[in-house]
Amino acid sequence: MINLFFKFLICTISIGSIYYIYTAVDWGRLLEILAHANLFMISLMMLSWIFLLILRPFRLSILFSSINHNNDINYLKILTANLIATALNNVLPAKVGDLYIPLILRKKSFQARKSIPVLVIEKIIDLMIILFLFLFSIFFSPVLPVWAKSLSELGIAILIFSSLLFVLIVRKKSLVFRLSKKFFYFLPSRWIEFFIKVLSDSLEALELLVKSKKIFLFVIISFVMSFITACFYYFGFLSLLGNSTLNAAIFTMSAVALSFLFPLTPGGIGIFHTVVVSSLFLFGVSFDKALAVAVLLHGLPFITITIVASFLILNIKFKFVSKVRVFFF
Repeated sequence: MINLFFKFLICTISIGSIYYIYTAVDWGRLLEILAHANLFMISLMMLSWIFLLILRPFRLSILFSSINHNNDINYLKILTANLIATALNNVLPAKVGDLYIPLILRKKSFQARKSIPVLVIEKIIDLMIILFLFLFSIFFSPVLPVWAKSLSELGIAILIFSSLLFVLIVRKKSLVFRLSKKFFYFLPSRWIEFFIKVLSDSLEALELLVKSKKIFLFVIISFVMSFITACFYYFGFLSLLGNSTLNAAIFTMSAVALSFLFPLTPGGIGIFHTVVVSSLFLFGVSFDKALAVAVLLHGLPFITITIVASFLILNIKFKFVSKVRVFFF
């Protein structure tokens, strides 16, 4: 019943968002703004996007090699899996496409069950970095009120405390498991068992990553990827707005990333644009220009990755499409 309601909610919000965008937007004005985009800045956006597509598989290879003790994991295969998963994220909510990476990487020497903990670790570290950048951008923003900056200081302190708590959780796994069972007592037993299993595997994987001494390299690459993503937004701002600040790009990027925590629409359609427009409004950008920026930021990766991934799906050696089960539709 809950699953059915969840599907209905996603479909309703998706259709509603698309209908609102179709009826409320002045498409003539939007196309006029996009027609005057700076092509050099768009080329820099594409270059940033390519760097991101190259770096994420390398980062995943660090995790897989550390956790699976497998040095035979092919980078090109991880790159292919990441491209297809990114394309699936364009049509599935909450980046569910990433869960299909194990299906593409399936091989005898690869332990597929350990792939979910890898993705969990990746998402947790990404979340902590995004939260830090979001609070950092608020603190140094010249346009946000003083109370927002005070809250950002408190948020940074809480984030540091959470990081220390996270270390404690890794060391006290048995206590965490007992508390989890008590906290989620109202859930069905099979859900609790699944949650405990994923949590156990994730903590074990994190321990292996720390022991391999690759955790710092992983965190550094994650910061670099976040910075490149901010540059992608920054170049998009410059291409249509003429001038902007890196702080505005970091704030908008972080706000968009945090909005994906709420799995409401496939590919973030509607939600993505709303967050970008709202963020740019705080920096004095008009609705028409902000929406044009949102369309460019969302459309450029969407189109390019869909074309590339479609080619890969048609030519991949694995029987991928026939074995994929779409959980939400």
